[in-house]
Amino acid sequence: GADTTVNVTADTFNILGNQAVTDIETNVATLGLTSAVTSITETDGVILGASTVSSTLNLVAGGTISDSGDLSITGTSTFDNSGVGSGSNITLNNSNTFGGDVTITTHAGSDVTINDSDAFVIQSGLNVNNLSITAGGAVTDAGDINIDGTLTVSASGQTIDLDGTGNAIDGTISLTGDAVTLVDSSATVIAGITATGALSVTSGGAITQSGAIDADS
Repeated sequence: GADTTVNVTADTFNILGNQAVTDIETNVATLGLTSAVTSITETDGVILGASTVSSTLNLVAGGTISDSGDLSITGTSTFDNSGVGSGSNITLNNSNTFGGDVTITTHAGSDVTINDSDAFVIQSGLNVNNLSITAGGAVTDAGDINIDGTLTVSASGQTIDLDGTGNAIDGTISLTGDAVTLVDSSATVIAGITATGALSVTSGGAITQSGAIDADS
């Protein structure tokens, strides 16, 4: 049938049924999803409860985005709170699984934290304050990234390949993985690196360390 726009105001809103859900406008505190293709516009910040989306997820929020339960998204995920100013953080740090690419659109002064049980690709052009990625698979960049604050990537036993030639990381860098490759077009400050495989660091300025570097080769 024709698309329908639904407006919902509630403390907690659960969408069930594993069907496509589009053009939902909400003003809720906690949002739980069991659906297929899902498109949500939230007027305020939102907390995602335990959710399973069997296709794509597109979430636009008017404030911070966080999770209180595990997220399982089969397809691509888009999280957008770019209409809000600095400090509108996106924190998705539960035991999440993102089957497709994750796109973050937020203010450059906001922090982003992602936990993905799978491999994770950092989108080209991402510009945020502090970025923290924890992954169960390889962590790579699809292009240049601009991190105004700290960069933390934890992928124990997995490859970390951040080789975008225009990467600019202004704050300290902490990396944990197997083979680790880092390219930083600015001066590079290493807070700590643990690499159980080969380590390669290329910098456009001085390389200094404020913490330990442990690389096996």
